[in-house]
Amino acid sequence: MKWFNGLNIYYKIISVFFSMLILLSVLVGILMWSSLDTMLSSQFEKRGIEITTRVASLSADHILVNDPFSLYEVANEVKNSSDDIRYVLITNHNGKLLAHTFPDGIPVGLLELNNQHEPGQKNSIEYIESNEGLILDILIPIEGGNIGYARAGISEKFMKEQIRQRVTSVILITFVVCAFAALLATRLTSMITQPIRDLVKASREIAGGNLKSQLAISSNDEIGRLAEDFNIMVDSLVKTNGERETLLDELKEKEKRRRMLLNKLITIQEDERKRISRELHDETSQSLTSLIVNMRLLANRELDTNQKKTFLELRDTIVEILENVRKMAVELRPPLLDDLGLVAAIRNYLAKYKANYDIKTYFETNISSEAVDPNIALTIYRIMQEALTNVARHSGAKEAKIELMIEAKRIRLTVSDDGKGLDKEDIAKAREKDRIGIYGMQERAELCGGCFEIKVTRSGTQVMVLIPTIPFDIEKGMDEDETDHSSPC
Repeated sequence: MKWFNGLNIYYKIISVFFSMLILLSVLVGILMWSSLDTMLSSQFEKRGIEITTRVASLSADHILVNDPFSLYEVANEVKNSSDDIRYVLITNHNGKLLAHTFPDGIPVGLLELNNQHEPGQKNSIEYIESNEGLILDILIPIEGGNIGYARAGISEKFMKEQIRQRVTSVILITFVVCAFAALLATRLTSMITQPIRDLVKASREIAGGNLKSQLAISSNDEIGRLAEDFNIMVDSLVKTNGERETLLDELKEKEKRRRMLLNKLITIQEDERKRISRELHDETSQSLTSLIVNMRLLANRELDTNQKKTFLELRDTIVEILENVRKMAVELRPPLLDDLGLVAAIRNYLAKYKANYDIKTYFETNISSEAVDPNIALTIYRIMQEALTNVARHSGAKEAKIELMIEAKRIRLTVSDDGKGLDKEDIAKAREKDRIGIYGMQERAELCGGCFEIKVTRSGTQVMVLIPTIPFDIEKGMDEDETDHSSPC
């Protein structure tokens, strides 16, 4: 039945209808043949008895007066009265043949058939096989058999031919009626299925984005009401789609403004960090250095032991403060990032990271510092910095691996550790407590047209960032030939 399920509704209805018509024709033919065969068989025997009885009644007087010529006339007259009467025999009471209708003589063995007649029996019937088919042989006694017997052979072939002709006529009439009904059914099926095909076509057009598709309403029945409801649905869909497009445009505009604002805030933050770093490095560091020199000069004067010890302690404190200020200036804005580039800045940061935390770090890269745009370099550096800070604070890892690769016009940063990792609940709790480091990394990546992804496995946590090497313009967005870089993950 798979082939049937693959057909459309039109051919399903037509195939079912024609199958029922063929079945109906066959059943009508079988029923007619069976009915006519049963009916004509009973009539066949009754008619044979009537014919033979007529022969017996016409032959009685001629047998008594011994008139063989008249007996021959009676036999041939009855035989010629119908095509299905094949022969007529007249015998005396001893079975001696008195008259027959065979021009070439009696067939061998015919007289020996159906010659057993019991006293008081009205007739004797026997079916005889012949070269013409079955012959109904009927024997009727004349005057109870005291005078003689009359026999008539009636062929079944003529009766079968009549049955065949009538059955053929009935089947032909049935076929004509069924053909007319099939024509009407085809027309009716087309009227039913055509609106459904139109509905399917319109649905596919709508699925393809053509919301102007409408159905023609050609009737007031269920199909017509379905078409009307479909058109109403399409109108509602067009209205909803318009509202959705409007909301989507507004959302895109708001998202664009949010990104512009966020980018502005990050830029201001980086500029402010750069300014503070410069001021700490140039002004505060120089002031502290000058203070150290002056205290060294004062310590060389004639002072007692306590005073000299106090000056030296103050000098050491100021030296420590100076180191912290320089360290803070570097963390706020690494000068290597501007002077030597991204790779050098990462290597320098990892060296200090390894010294501050008991975590082994491994760094691999296939790029040079000159190959990275300054804004992209700053983004990657900050994300790497935040990711390694999270590794030190939350993961309990012993090792961290950093990969920085250029592949297919994209820069990939991967920070992996062997710690316990984060799950969704940890990320949700961090968001509730306004610890937005993860979301800050994600926002930084997306502002450059890239993407951010965290994978937690049994072996630890992996932070991956993919950023296109082409700088991303927030106000203009991506060109059509660059859309494959807008969502690199």
